[in-house]
Amino acid sequence: MEKKPKLKNKGKMIAFAVVGGGFVLFKIALKLWKVYAIHNWIDKMFS
Repeated sequence: MEKKPKLKNKGKMIAFAVVGGGFVLFKIALKLWKVYAIHNWIDKMFS
């Protein structure tokens, strides 16, 4: 009976790490996309 809560906690930790890591990657991708979009917009404005 003692092993089950530990496995559940480990599963929660892994799920949290995966979700957190995915969110961080998404934020970085969004920042890069914004910089790229602004750069393209500036190029269009001055071309």
